[in-house]
Amino acid sequence: MNTHRTTRTGNVLYIVDSKRPSAGCIMTEMREYWQGLRQNESIPLRADVTADAISKVLDYAFLVERLAPEMARFRLVGQHLIDLMGMELRGMPLCSVINQASRKRMCKVTETVFRAPQIVEMKLRSRSAQGCPVISGSMLLLPLKSDLDDVTRALGCLVSEGPIGIGPRRFDLAETKFTPVIRGGQILYPSPVPEPGKP
Repeated sequence: MNTHRTTRTGNVLYIVDSKRPSAGCIMTEMREYWQGLRQNESIPLRADVTADAISKVLDYAFLVERLAPEMARFRLVGQHLIDLMGMELRGMPLCSVINQASRKRMCKVTETVFRAPQIVEMKLRSRSAQGCPVISGSMLLLPLKSDLDDVTRALGCLVSEGPIGIGPRRFDLAETKFTPVIRGGQILYPSPVPEPGKP
């Protein structure tokens, strides 16, 4: 049985795995796993996250650590992100998967995950270029506590839709959705990004 479909863009032929779960299914499974780790609506510990428990979506998963305000880096990275960027991302900033124009906004959005803490979902879009068709993506960030009981870790996933083409594929931040970790809680919105040329 053929489990692949082909997509042609210009003179490049891409092969796309049709058995891959949809972005919605991957994000739902990740969110339900995180929710299952909670006790009395607490934030789960990073130490409680295991690869075996998310084996079906592991390729799309990642873990990040907050190093300073508005600065987070990858600690562990799934294969899908490596394929998108064409390189190993461990130790690199989370915003390295984002185009320059959206990076400040991305850093401020990510900071709310740790400060509130809260859940953030993002819609992403990567522009077309030679050998690179337009692709969309979805990212989910879920707060975690470190062994010191502070919220400085996050479990996430990033799923792109469409053939990757030639990496690295970086994204613009198109939409954001914030969800409090406690039902009825307040949302912490990111601070505004100054316009270019203004303080």
